[in-house]
Amino acid sequence: MPKVSVLIPVYGVERYIERCARSLFCQKLEDVEYIFIDDCSPDNSMDILSRIIDEYQFRIAKMNWTVRIERMQTNCGQSAIRKYGIQLATGDYILYCDSDDWIEKDMIRDMWNLAAKGDLDVVVCDYNLVKKDETIRCCGSTKYDIKSFFYSILSAKYSWALWNKLFRRVLYNNELILSRDGMNMGEDMVLVIQLLYYCKTMGYIPQAYYNYCENPESITQSSNIDKIVGGYVQCAANVSVLESFFCDKEDSMVTKEDIKKLFQITNCVRIRFDVVSHVRLMYVYKLIIKTCFCPFISNLGKYSLIRYLLTRIVCSVKRISMRSRIKLNPL
Repeated sequence: MPKVSVLIPVYGVERYIERCARSLFCQKLEDVEYIFIDDCSPDNSMDILSRIIDEYQFRIAKMNWTVRIERMQTNCGQSAIRKYGIQLATGDYILYCDSDDWIEKDMIRDMWNLAAKGDLDVVVCDYNLVKKDETIRCCGSTKYDIKSFFYSILSAKYSWALWNKLFRRVLYNNELILSRDGMNMGEDMVLVIQLLYYCKTMGYIPQAYYNYCENPESITQSSNIDKIVGGYVQCAANVSVLESFFCDKEDSMVTKEDIKKLFQITNCVRIRFDVVSHVRLMYVYKLIIKTCFCPFISNLGKYSLIRYLLTRIVCSVKRISMRSRIKLNPL
């Protein structure tokens, strides 16, 4: 049985896949299972990947690695790929790597060593946020007890990304509610929070092993209003998944108020309102309309989000009105 299964979705990353694959095949841990999942990539990503795999055949055999390439029948998106990858994985632990990112050569070995030594359910590491002009070191945790870390993730004090967390595979045998296909924004959050709920022990390595490449073409970086609004609506739908997950837990660590805050954190806290701007007004209008009519967002989610949006609008109006009075009545 492999020590670690690494799941790597591949779609439209011909500019990055070589860097990612080389970083994976330079790892120092034996008995690793690499599962590349082709989401019907329209470019040359898979051709480049096949070439790199051929180049590393000797090392793959020497390290007793298993390298698999699986292909989705149709383009399904991140959420569906994750479900498929979990079914395929056979390692003791599961790690995720996005194909436009790369990892440091000691990452898998060091994280697995700590997990195996302490018989841990999850191991977390730091990561680098790689931007066009700078690289920012980000802390994955300062917590060493699972309960504190769980609440820190729930309140978004630390990233809920999967790629800097090594989870024990048997945790996926628990009752989990995964994101709906197509609800890709926030689907890491859905899985991480549920897995952490079942974790009993954790470890943390204060090393930035993972390099997250900020893609200027992603939804979170897009200036397209429809794409941004669509992303926030998907996040709200995924918080509704968590609401369903925790609603029947008798010993639930998550309250209704926690869920309300999570709706706000994931969808609205980054929105800066300026009612003078027609673009911002259209942004808020579309967000409210799409939230109201999205069948995957719970009533609690719709109430929480719309109430928050309207409150922010009122605050913006008051602030602009005050500024106008100051200009009209200078000291």
